[in-house]
Amino acid sequence: MVLLSGFFKVPLRDCQLAGRFAVSSDAEVVAFPMKKSMNIWSLPAEWDFARKLAAVRKAGFAGFEPDLSESGPINLDSTVEELAAVRHLAAEHGLTLSGLATGLYWGSNPASADAAIRERAARTLRRQIECAAALGIDSILVVPGAVGVDFIPGAEVVPYEIAWERATAFIGAALLLAA
Repeated sequence: MVLLSGFFKVPLRDCQLAGRFAVSSDAEVVAFPMKKSMNIWSLPAEWDFARKLAAVRKAGFAGFEPDLSESGPINLDSTVEELAAVRHLAAEHGLTLSGLATGLYWGSNPASADAAIRERAARTLRRQIECAAALGIDSILVVPGAVGVDFIPGAEVVPYEIAWERATAFIGAALLLAA
């Protein structure tokens, strides 16, 4: 893994991060403009979106990572206007939207043997990319395939080699949209 910023490119194994600076193995200190962000899942689910944003800002974070869900403020059916309202609300709280997570892949494994499940995962990924773009977010959390999910009883078990092939195809199919 490589740590990248506008200032340097250093293999992560050769660095230690210290706040807003990175220290390489040869003791060179390089400025690293790091912002701290909090994920929506770190907050009580029953809080409304505005309360979550206010709590994150009050705690001193610069960014917030919301999620794409089935029924939240960012969902599979969100309109352009609804996404603009979410973006505006984050800005009103002085927060950057730092990424877009989703837990929807746990119910639609992109590596599943079932083509209908894989297609549902592909629709989720396409929608996640579209929502992220509308929100001004340049990174998303994707689970490209699971071989087994211990915390979901009865979850499909997929052999590693097959999961790799399907995950690679899953991501590959979305690259043009994400570019």
